[in-house]
Amino acid sequence: MKTAANPPPISIIPAFSPGELYSSVPALADICNLKTEQLYGLDGVACDMWRALAAYGDIDVAMEYLLGQYEVDEARLRSDLNAFAGELLTKGLLERVDNSDATGS
Repeated sequence: MKTAANPPPISIIPAFSPGELYSSVPALADICNLKTEQLYGLDGVACDMWRALAAYGDIDVAMEYLLGQYEVDEARLRSDLNAFAGELLTKGLLERVDNSDATGS
């Protein structure tokens, strides 16, 4: 059984929602869901996770980048990044996309 402490893994390629506004300064990021007018402020590791997802557009590549930036166990980072991406999905700040057409599958 999956719980909030043990969320299921998320396999996504992040696609930023059309109704989203993103602003960033060193070590801080603000994300606004324009549909709900909710503003989310990120700092520290959450900001770095967001920037990695935004830069690479792939959760696995973002994870590899973050592994190079932090001294952290890979399983712990994967769990934390999946949980973070899950929150972003729930809040409408990321969308799941089907990349099978892009890979020719």
